[in-house]
Amino acid sequence: MSIYNQYREKKAELDRLKEEVENLQRDIYRRHAAELNAKQEGSVKWNEEGHTITVTKKLTYSVDQKEAAQRPDLFAVKYSYSKTKFKELSPTDQSKCREMLTTKVAKPSFKVEVSE
Repeated sequence: MSIYNQYREKKAELDRLKEEVENLQRDIYRRHAAELNAKQEGSVKWNEEGHTITVTKKLTYSVDQKEAAQRPDLFAVKYSYSKTKFKELSPTDQSKCREMLTTKVAKPSFKVEVSE
């Protein structure tokens, strides 16, 4: 079997296992919904069947950027890099901008498909 077929099979197996784990997590949550729903955020810990189970609930926040701009005392501005806008800069401005950037090599992503 080729390395590419092995990759595709293992990736499919991993996706299936992730789905199984998520289903088990839902089952555990349903089983302890009363205790878990009592807290909106934070950790709930208990012992059962020789296991210590910890479920941590987190809240995520999104900010209305236009409204937040009116309250700089409450919200910080976060600058981000635009490769498109960078390419539109003059060579002099690109050079100045490079001094403000730190780059790191990111983990590559893979996609292996059967060719037609």
